[in-house]
Amino acid sequence: MLRCESRHLLHAPELTSHFQQYVPLYFQFVHSDSAITAAVRLLPFICVLIFTILLNGALMPVFGYYWPWYTASGAFMLVGGALMYTVNSTSSTSAVYGYSILIAIGTGCGMQGAYSIASAKVKASDVPAAIGFMNCGQLGTGVIALGIAGSVFQNVGFQTLKTALDGMGFSSEEIRSALTGTQSVVFQHGSPDVRARALEAVLQTMDKIYIMVITAGALTLILSLFLKREKLFMAPVPAG
Repeated sequence: MLRCESRHLLHAPELTSHFQQYVPLYFQFVHSDSAITAAVRLLPFICVLIFTILLNGALMPVFGYYWPWYTASGAFMLVGGALMYTVNSTSSTSAVYGYSILIAIGTGCGMQGAYSIASAKVKASDVPAAIGFMNCGQLGTGVIALGIAGSVFQNVGFQTLKTALDGMGFSSEEIRSALTGTQSVVFQHGSPDVRARALEAVLQTMDKIYIMVITAGALTLILSLFLKREKLFMAPVPAG
């Protein structure tokens, strides 16, 4: 089966794609966007991600070298995640788009290439098993990433909001509901000072989530330096 030298980073780019659901959430809290308008804000990320995946699929089999794609993937994810960590309520819309596009480029550079790499590095009889391993890894990575991110947002967010709104007369249920959006009691009936405190707490929580993107990018970048400088004869392989 696939050698351990490349297996340990093949799904790190996949992990970062699941954190972009918090970009629409950012616009809902900061700009009071509707759910549909906030979802449209994710289009720059999606379009660039798809383009980069297609570019990777077209060029990597031509040149045969896979390690540069993972080095680029880690670098873009690391820079994009670090910049998203700095986003606050005064950040411009173009800045958020730009930062998310950097993450999209990094994710696209390494998201689907593992299928071709795995198929090229195993015996022909083991290709179905290698593809199955890739599918299992991608699905498992998504579940784990969403689970951790959701847990961080709900639990850390609640504690951060509770500290920020201490003494303001809100119940635990009202504080927790503030994480669901600007239609909660805290944002609808709170004073401007309360809303500002709550918004700052929510954004601080989102920062914690992007630490995982930074970590994934750093790991991908470092581990890619240890990949073999080998040239493989690859062919496009269906991801499913």
